[in-house]
Amino acid sequence: MLSSDKPKNKDCFIEKLKKYGFESIYHEKMYEKIGEESIKTFHRHDGDFHIDYVFTKPEIVTSFELGSKKEFVDCGEDYSDHVPLIFEIEL
Repeated sequence: MLSSDKPKNKDCFIEKLKKYGFESIYHEKMYEKIGEESIKTFHRHDGDFHIDYVFTKPEIVTSFELGSKKEFVDCGEDYSDHVPLIFEIEL
């Protein structure tokens, strides 16, 4: 495990972002806690993980959705091993 992957470092980083009003949009919109994700965003031979994040101010996000694993990972085109986090903001 890399030192930057340790929960203490991740939690500290997330708390610093919160001080400035930034939240993980996936977690805000899906009503889930960080570390308790029901949908995985990264898929590879040794497992599926939630490792993709968008941090912004929730009040500027006008829409949010996840791309599907079927469309982006299992499509036979080798696009990616990640599903996209698709969002719109209003500035």
